[in-house]
Amino acid sequence: MTPEQRKQSLLIVPVNDEEAFMIAELGEKIGMQVHRSKQAHGAKLDEEPGIMKMIEESGAKNVITIELPGPEIEEQIKDKSKKLKVIDHHHYTGLNRAHDEAGKMLPSSLEQFLEFAGVSDQELTDLGYDPRMIHAIGFWDSGYIWALIEAGYSREEIEAFEEYKKDIEKALGMPEVREVDLAAAEQAWENKTEWNGFYVLVSDDPKAHTRSIVSRIAAKEFWKPTPVMISERAGN
Repeated sequence: MTPEQRKQSLLIVPVNDEEAFMIAELGEKIGMQVHRSKQAHGAKLDEEPGIMKMIEESGAKNVITIELPGPEIEEQIKDKSKKLKVIDHHHYTGLNRAHDEAGKMLPSSLEQFLEFAGVSDQELTDLGYDPRMIHAIGFWDSGYIWALIEAGYSREEIEAFEEYKKDIEKALGMPEVREVDLAAAEQAWENKTEWNGFYVLVSDDPKAHTRSIVSRIAAKEFWKPTPVMISERAGN
């Protein structure tokens, strides 16, 4: 996109995770109008209050939605002679937005946004960002830590990214990793056993959620996808 096209664009994004936070921030940095939806995960375009009025009053010629499914409202936007770009990479009930027309799996919404808006690594650098950290947000969102490993990120880079991610989580008001979860996950990993090609981990703490933390521990130790069976009492 040209600078003028960016200025004529309205970006609508539900800021409910790190990826959405960064898309909204970058949108503003490059001169787009940005509407930050307050909807949580599972956001829908037709549940955004006053959406059509807001679009009309913005005066934008281009409307970009981020992970906000809503085919009926999308058609209404197009009927208003607006150019609509839908960015998504999820599969909803009755609506597949995880693949392109050829059936190929789409990259993360952040990667799609960078490409569509024409934001190069040099521009990211000029804006004060580390391009590797920005791309890591998208990789993490679409494929967790395994996507970073596959993309060639080193252990040091992943550790640096985890700290970078924590800063964004704080800005979003997201809860930090709880000590009870970390302690239980580390204990379960230390006491792991092997069975039939699987590592088996058991957490008996009814207050601890360990799955996500265990996945990171396994990834960093083996540096490749590793079959793990996890049993935990939390939520049961």
